[in-house]
Amino acid sequence: MNGFKKVKDYRLRSPKLATIKKAATPNLFDEIRHTNKDYLVIPEGYSERRHYLPIGYIASNIISSNKNYMLPNAELYHFGVHNSAMHNLWTKSVTGRLKSDIQYSNGIVYNNFPWPDNPTGKQKAAIEQVAQAVLDARGHSRPVV
Repeated sequence: MNGFKKVKDYRLRSPKLATIKKAATPNLFDEIRHTNKDYLVIPEGYSERRHYLPIGYIASNIISSNKNYMLPNAELYHFGVHNSAMHNLWTKSVTGRLKSDIQYSNGIVYNNFPWPDNPTGKQKAAIEQVAQAVLDARGHSRPVV
């Protein structure tokens, strides 16, 4: 039995109607998560020795691995908050670990993060200014979203 036949049979046995429908195309991934926009990437795992999340903007022509989280409409403000000491402390406090390395999670870390409530334009501008300084230090330009 070839691989496509195995995938088709596996999908046909699923209790989910959406998965059963995907049996018609066993040669395709079940979910295509790529975006046609530049995106902010957050790795699922990284060293505990890092002081900040190793995140950055990736061009839309780069396909992310399944070991990353993608934020396709992330503005400079989002990049800045994710690089903040507040977000890093939150991450290190609530995340899971593999050995002692950080295991970032959308369900535990990102979705439960207490984002600043209704930041003023002045507050957002201040965050964006320091976020741009991080990108400048890395030699990256401001993202287009």
